[in-house]
Amino acid sequence: LMKERNWGRIINLSGLAAYLGTSPAQAMVKLAIVGLTRGLAREFGPYNITANCIAPGGGQNRKALRPDQPIRRQGKQSEFVSNMLYLASEEAGFITGQCHIEGGGFVMQ
Repeated sequence: LMKERNWGRIINLSGLAAYLGTSPAQAMVKLAIVGLTRGLAREFGPYNITANCIAPGGGQNRKALRPDQPIRRQGKQSEFVSNMLYLASEEAGFITGQCHIEGGGFVMQ
């Protein structure tokens, strides 16, 4: 349907494990999502379809802050959702193949 409309937004969810490598199995699965996202971006870009992913971390369900986390608080659901809404909008039409890491700066690219 997106190809027929020549417009679409794909937003996948990954995780910080893709960049931390703390658990090999979990890191493999989360990094596979990043690879899938990049492949989708290349394949469907000519149809004005973007593909991005978000790697949330440090949300309110975590009990402790990471010692090296520059932003010294937990992330809010509204912060993760607002990025999703932006990536789904027309204004994000030139952003594709990216993984947005949202972890208070604990992981930086």
